[in-house]
Amino acid sequence: NMRKNKYNKEQSYQGAVNMLNRIKSHYNNGWFSRSDFTHYMGFKIKEIRLDLNKTQTDLSKACDCTFQQIQKYENGVNTISLYKLLLLTRFFNKVIKEVNKNTENKKPYIGVETFTNPITQLINGGDSDNKS
Repeated sequence: NMRKNKYNKEQSYQGAVNMLNRIKSHYNNGWFSRSDFTHYMGFKIKEIRLDLNKTQTDLSKACDCTFQQIQKYENGVNTISLYKLLLLTRFFNKVIKEVNKNTENKKPYIGVETFTNPITQLINGGDSDNKS
């Protein structure tokens, strides 16, 4: 009996805001850790995966790794490489293209900046309350 995660966009957005605020607080206190970055990247990967109704196995096939490795990315245990991130964005965009064929409410395509912009803005003194 597979447990289906119910994706809650509002809850997910609040989670992202909370995480960015925590990272901002760390950064303002003079440090920015790899762990903060890794957790945020994993959070975004999981958020997009759930929004597109894909499994960890779907993602693992797209970037030629095990579903356990995807789990580690999503849980912030391992940092995803830029190469794997590019493979994931390519996969996500193929899915988005299919989804957009059948709906009026078009999803935006994603790029690496989808993952990195919130952190870059935060480090450059921007507002962390953005939905990208």
